[in-house]
Amino acid sequence: STNEVTLTSYAYDRAGGDTNGDGSSSGSPGDWYGIVILDSGTGDFDHAIVRYGGYGEGISSYGGLQLQNYAEATIDHSLFTDNEVGGVAVNGNATTATIQHSEFSYNGAGISSVNSTLTIENNTNVHDNSEDGLFINESDWTGAAPSITHSSFEDNGRYGVNLWVDSSTLPVGHYNNIDGNGSLQLNTLENLTGSDGTDNYWG
Repeated sequence: STNEVTLTSYAYDRAGGDTNGDGSSSGSPGDWYGIVILDSGTGDFDHAIVRYGGYGEGISSYGGLQLQNYAEATIDHSLFTDNEVGGVAVNGNATTATIQHSEFSYNGAGISSVNSTLTIENNTNVHDNSEDGLFINESDWTGAAPSITHSSFEDNGRYGVNLWVDSSTLPVGHYNNIDGNGSLQLNTLENLTGSDGTDNYWG
């Protein structure tokens, strides 16, 4: 569908009008917790806008969208913006997210994934988040390695890409643009020798 669906704070009057009856207001990051899909649930976000959620603490645990415990989601042509802790948190136990043609901006972190199957592709743009653009922790993961292709991670406040991985889960990354991030373009806790990452621009 090309008709956008907005999921946001009831204080955000530009979507649905003055639904809380308080006069003109615009909403703030963390006004609501976010969408949670868990226990093998599934979600399909196509032309969605998720805004002003992500209440909580810890970039790997909370976001405008949280996936946990074997949940699966596809995200296509969607916008996650102004969420307090993060845009999307993909968190553990073989959770799966496939993200394409989407934007993650002005969140705490853009996208985070812990011990999960993550695919980011096809012109996904992760920019101007206050922490990491992309955080991946696969230190206890034995499934498929993350795949990041044809996307950009720019002008985020800390790291463009922050990897906590070991040699068995080295991500695959090609044709990405990682540039202008506040601290480092790439931060890693492990040696990435043998990783499959060619044709990326690292600023």
